[in-house]
Amino acid sequence: MNTKNVDIRCDGGVTIGMGHVMRCIALANMLGDAFNIRFVIQQSTDNVKRIISAAGFAHVEIPRTNDFENECAYIHEHLRPDSLVILDGYNFQSNYQKAIKAAGHVLIAIDDLHAWKQHADIVINHGGSIEASSYETSDYTKLLLGYPYLLLRKEFNNLSRRKFIRSIEKVMLSFGASDEHNLTYRFATWLLEHKPSLELDLMVSGINPHLAQITKLAELSPRVALHCDISADRVIQLMQESQLLICPASTISLEGSAVGISIITGTTAANQNDNCNSITKSGAALSIGDLTRCSKEEFLLAFDYLCNDADEINKQLAAQATIIDGKSANRILSEIKLIV
Repeated sequence: MNTKNVDIRCDGGVTIGMGHVMRCIALANMLGDAFNIRFVIQQSTDNVKRIISAAGFAHVEIPRTNDFENECAYIHEHLRPDSLVILDGYNFQSNYQKAIKAAGHVLIAIDDLHAWKQHADIVINHGGSIEASSYETSDYTKLLLGYPYLLLRKEFNNLSRRKFIRSIEKVMLSFGASDEHNLTYRFATWLLEHKPSLELDLMVSGINPHLAQITKLAELSPRVALHCDISADRVIQLMQESQLLICPASTISLEGSAVGISIITGTTAANQNDNCNSITKSGAALSIGDLTRCSKEEFLLAFDYLCNDADEINKQLAAQATIIDGKSANRILSEIKLIV
């Protein structure tokens, strides 16, 4: 097959967040101008469409449904006949993949749950040290696993990494676009009560259902700055100005590792378990477990531990340099070219 068309099927929104969309944008950037890339999304909010358009990619909308067994029966009608198809989402399981393969498409799946049989030609999971035995696959499936295949936005590749931090004076908090548990507000208020001299940067999205409460917090606290739906370049700038990032073990933790910043992390969803285990085992971040269940005392114990130990902070920075080498885009593109 010698296709130049790529159809990327993913969704984003308040319920599922924007992680799938952002990973697919990262992969689309890796493919570059040699491919005609188009996103295929369910009828969605303007915010999702705006993010895709701002990244420079076209999109088409398909009917909204929760019946993905039904969608897989007609999805081929919305795909270009000769396209390479990329799937990222937990509703695109075995039957969905088989339907796309039956329609004659080469298929790539981004999957960090390894909970169903994979029929894709390539499966990508960049979440650290995952064993191939975790997956049930077809005979032809190739697995691209771990940090050598990081799906980072292009702005985070080949950065001049920070190598030393003296103390923590400014903290960045990022809990995903939807942040359904309102962790941004919870952790920010804990920090403000504990150390009022801190400066806080809160990274949020317009789809956050708690945005009004977080905005009010920022208005009442002169040391709190709110940053809504900002660009990758602005995210990098904030990370470079801050000394500590508090975030789930999602892609944002790997972006922080690419910049060089101390990290307190944990999980808010099952798909973050692989990366949380790997990034903390490597020493690149400090985990406090399930962020939705973490107590104020547990969190502040971890925060004070880093504040009082600059050596531990800089050990994190050194470990981050060992897991990100800036070559993942070349590796992924080379593998894709072998199948198209």
